[in-house]
Amino acid sequence: MKVLSKESHKKLKSVLSILIPAVLLVGVFLIPRFLGERASEFYSRFIFPVVSLPGNIFSGLFHFSLTENVIVVGSIIGLVLFIVFVFMIIKKALYSGGAIRFAVRVISVVLIIALVMSAVFQLMHGINYRRTPVVEKLNLVESDRSIEQYKEALYWAYLGMVSARSQMGQDQYGVSHLSSGFEELTGHANYLVDSFSAQYDLGMSTNFVRAKPVALSIYWSLTDIVGVYDPFLGEANINTGYIDAKSFPLTVCHELCHTKGYAGETDCNIIAALSCIGSTRADFRYAGYYFIFMDLYTVVYNYALYNGGEVPGYLKSSNMLPVLRDMQASSNYWKKIHNMFMSEEISAISESANDAFLKSNGQEGTVTYKVPDNVFLDFYLTYVQEADIM
Repeated sequence: MKVLSKESHKKLKSVLSILIPAVLLVGVFLIPRFLGERASEFYSRFIFPVVSLPGNIFSGLFHFSLTENVIVVGSIIGLVLFIVFVFMIIKKALYSGGAIRFAVRVISVVLIIALVMSAVFQLMHGINYRRTPVVEKLNLVESDRSIEQYKEALYWAYLGMVSARSQMGQDQYGVSHLSSGFEELTGHANYLVDSFSAQYDLGMSTNFVRAKPVALSIYWSLTDIVGVYDPFLGEANINTGYIDAKSFPLTVCHELCHTKGYAGETDCNIIAALSCIGSTRADFRYAGYYFIFMDLYTVVYNYALYNGGEVPGYLKSSNMLPVLRDMQASSNYWKKIHNMFMSEEISAISESANDAFLKSNGQEGTVTYKVPDNVFLDFYLTYVQEADIM
């Protein structure tokens, strides 16, 4: 009986070593879903800046992407450890015994590591999904708008875009380029996002975050992803495979938005675009107005297409020619990427993984990258048109 009691105790201990961290892991994953919007907003405004500060400082000490190095080195180490694990399991099963106990210990350790990583993720990103959406803070609630109002806002975005583009330098092919190096651009992007947050009381972290260029961007481009926020290191990583002047500044602002307390893709696209158009730099204004123009142009174009109206003629204007050259240069780059080996398969896997990731955090998937049609129109009517009247 005494021997049986010891065996039962060992079995119970083995079960608990897996069950307890597994239950805690599920709990950590689910807790943010039960937080109310007010509690999440309080956390994002007042606690997140403190929690994220050590990571922001540590990451800022390095000019290269820590995330990229961790992924490359970690993948190699992980593969080696997996091979060792399989070898040990086979060895113990065939010769020395204790394969099950060894597997239990390894699974227990893996669950504990996953538990810690899940807790860090929730503190650095997950809870921020539940905060008050930007559209509500800016009072950009969806309402009935006329197509004439959309056309007026589209004209505003068009003027801002072509005006900014005319002030930018360009290469021998007539394609625009940024007016400074990566470090200066990152500093200005921090300033813009902080300023926009302060102006509209968005409650974002004011920690300085050094965005990082990724050395292996040419391969990263196969995923069709241009920026990634690493919540474990508090690091914004930017794809520099092609520095597209019409979108690159907005991408940097978007990823910095994640590091400063907003997790939602819609929120970060809105904040990034509206932050950019308030810049003193033409390249940032160009990226912001380009994003807004394309968003509003799609609405007006589709309305004309399905209701028999007049299609906007902006794409045929002479002022638009420099923008069209930029668009063509960007298209040429992505065509080369999409012609690379396994590009379609990698892109599809990336899209599915990103969609699943967003849905696991209570979002609607990759559709959240799309800004609702009314947002930039309502911003124009509320903050631009009224300011002009006053």
